[in-house]
Amino acid sequence: MPAYSDVPLWQRALGARIDDSCEQERGHLRVAFQRFRERASQLAAEIPINLSSYTVHDITHLDALWGLASQIAGDEILLTPPEAFVLGGAFLCHDLGMSASAYVGGLTDVEASPLWSEALKCLGLTATPELSHEEYSDAVAWVLRENHAAQGAKLPTQGWSERGTGEKVYLIDETDLRRAFGSLIGRLAESHWFDFDRVVGELSKVYGAALDFPQSWTIDALKLAALLRLADAAHVDQRRAPTFLRVIRGISGISELHWLFQERINQPRRVGDRLEYTSSAPLTRDMADAWWIAYDAVASIDAELASVDAYCSANPNGFRFAARGVVGAGNATALSRYIEADGWLPFDARPKISDVGAMIGRFGGEDLYGTSPITSVRELLQNALDAVYALRAIRGATLQSDRVRVDFDSRALVLRVTDFGVGMSMDTIRNALLDFGTSGWRPDILRRDLPALLQTNFKASGRYGIGFFSVFMLGSKVTVRTRRYDAAAEDTLVLTFSDGIARRPLLRKADPDERMLTSGTMVEIVLKETSEKTLLRAWGEDENRPASALATVIVNLVPGARVPVDLGVDGICSEVLNGVSLEDCTESEFVRRITDRSTIKPVIADFENIYDVDGTWLGRAALSARDEEMGSAVDGILVTEGGVTTGFVGSIVGVLLAEPARAIRDFATPVGHPEAYAAWATTQAVKLKSLKLGPSQEMQASSVAMMLGANVGELLVCETSEGYLTENEFLRWCNGRDEVLLLMDDHLDDARGTRYKSFSITLDANVAVIRSIYALITQEEPSHARRMRWWPKPKDGESGAENPVPWFMQVAAASWDVPVSAVREASLGLVFSRGDERVVREVGRLEGDGTAIEEMVVVLTRPSGVSGS
Repeated sequence: MPAYSDVPLWQRALGARIDDSCEQERGHLRVAFQRFRERASQLAAEIPINLSSYTVHDITHLDALWGLASQIAGDEILLTPPEAFVLGGAFLCHDLGMSASAYVGGLTDVEASPLWSEALKCLGLTATPELSHEEYSDAVAWVLRENHAAQGAKLPTQGWSERGTGEKVYLIDETDLRRAFGSLIGRLAESHWFDFDRVVGELSKVYGAALDFPQSWTIDALKLAALLRLADAAHVDQRRAPTFLRVIRGISGISELHWLFQERINQPRRVGDRLEYTSSAPLTRDMADAWWIAYDAVASIDAELASVDAYCSANPNGFRFAARGVVGAGNATALSRYIEADGWLPFDARPKISDVGAMIGRFGGEDLYGTSPITSVRELLQNALDAVYALRAIRGATLQSDRVRVDFDSRALVLRVTDFGVGMSMDTIRNALLDFGTSGWRPDILRRDLPALLQTNFKASGRYGIGFFSVFMLGSKVTVRTRRYDAAAEDTLVLTFSDGIARRPLLRKADPDERMLTSGTMVEIVLKETSEKTLLRAWGEDENRPASALATVIVNLVPGARVPVDLGVDGICSEVLNGVSLEDCTESEFVRRITDRSTIKPVIADFENIYDVDGTWLGRAALSARDEEMGSAVDGILVTEGGVTTGFVGSIVGVLLAEPARAIRDFATPVGHPEAYAAWATTQAVKLKSLKLGPSQEMQASSVAMMLGANVGELLVCETSEGYLTENEFLRWCNGRDEVLLLMDDHLDDARGTRYKSFSITLDANVAVIRSIYALITQEEPSHARRMRWWPKPKDGESGAENPVPWFMQVAAASWDVPVSAVREASLGLVFSRGDERVVREVGRLEGDGTAIEEMVVVLTRPSGVSGS
């Protein structure tokens, strides 16, 4: 391989020239670059310490970029000497951030990075002090890789202090050159990690001559950034993956596949306007996965070359490189003629989606969400709230302008949802909004588009990347207007769908009268008539009163919005939600958000905020003591961190913070430590006792409390032939019995009221009737006809954990002074769902004729020969 200094691109810019009047200045840059390279070489040698499984990133890789850049550029592209110095510096620095030595404080600075906590979360690791050596190394490697471009931007101007003297050393040791070019070199180095559109937006600039160099020695930053990204992408050959190095490092897994394909790839050559990659040996059948990685790499290089050339073609006054694609890219059969396969035929047999529009229409619409347009409005409101929360997090402050607004024009049937939040860039629209299944809040997207957000505690409610497409359930004509928070009004973008996803949308800059005065996003839909009627009839509202109907919809969908939400109907606007958190709002406001019923207070204790063991707010709720005789209870609401309804929970009234279990957000699981709910329920049990409730209501409340692990206190827990018993009374009652029959109250009610037409039943002496609450339940909708799921979840190996039986088993074990496990082993009928484990026993007799009553029961048996709990 020729030395970097023999490459035409270098020679024409910084090669020695005897009869050149500028040789002194040229030589100055040449010598300075050589010193720069020597130091960068030493830093690059540190990369394998932390990233040993990665292909070669040492000085051989950095030098090789000169040859690749020269091939790609062609003979028509000339660099000025400062351009060569800056490009060479960017070559040197772009990957140096992959070493912990690139940080002034080394590993200490890596741990202090804002990405450290994200690394632990992504890798499923615990807090730093508890990490094993391997886990710690994995976390370090994750941060170094994800942050290497941003760290590379700092390196040309960063100084390392010598221990003892405090004297600083730099990669660029000459102060004038470091000040003149260091910042630009860093920006170029970082840009190789950006989308090309962002590169164009940030680096489309020609810099004038620096220092006392000739005026013609300008620097075209975009040209250099393009050369860097293309040369780096194109370097996938044997020089980066020596076989001996792979073997002695023991490379395995996905990394091994990258090494294997590159080991067999020769240096590319340019044939016409295409790069051509060939293999030195065929990839055998057992290397098929490695071949496909090569296929993807070639396609990626081709896409990079094509995107740069597309820009150059549209800007003919600038540069245009000689290489504009890769031979065989995108066609497995064609590529296999160059990168050969042995013993198998490269054929891309992965499933394909021929009709993307139909797929999105199905799985972003009714097939996922059902037919209700309410879901679409929820997704719009959720996205709007997330956008405002994100802007607050970046800004670090809350302003009065932080709002969401919903507008409805009943004559034109137009619904509009507007937020004054973070807004979207063109990259976000292309890479997130329009990429079905890709959330714009994904960390990798935020790192490129909103890096400041990653350094905050922001957590989005949206995460699946499909919610926007549900908007087409409302109507096929959709317009999106958006202005990013750091963009000017003239940068407002407009995206229009004229016929849903059946036709390609149109993306354009906003006309002057469409420009947004502040940042944010507006989504406007022309409603289908069926959507309008269903929307206004939601929750039994009167469609002839759209303002009232839509206000109810909004409150039900986003009761926990921490942003004011306004509603405008036919030009008349009012505030629907004031933006005060559910934790802090007044009780009257809280009740308004969770229910429209006025009869909840007599059957619940006071609302209490629930806090996790670390002080995090988990909800605000009260235990419900409403029984069947009083009618159906008001369901509790499960909300995301952003305040969006994501499910419902029975047996409490109020709100719990929850994590959605799937994209449709019809089912969620409350978050937080069980101890937090146990403490809350214990306090609630005491308050409910003071309400002087009836026995059935007390049993209802105690059943829920015991399911949450609470101390039920003096609440009644069961009914026996001796009357209703508290926990302590039940404990004493068990002590005199070797066998206890637990009978669910709904079974007893059936016997009393349906089968025997009489309520006069005398219970046997060893029967305890317990409440058939089964569990707190989450449901798809506030309707008991919907599918139910259990919460809290049953513990592993604990039969009957979906009902209060385990609690009574624990009390019985305490009464008998034996281990719970021994009682469980000796007992019968713990699993109700399997017929072979059902146990039917006599539980009492009908008064008058003495008819024996038999019902399904759980039999708790005192173990013989066992003692000690």
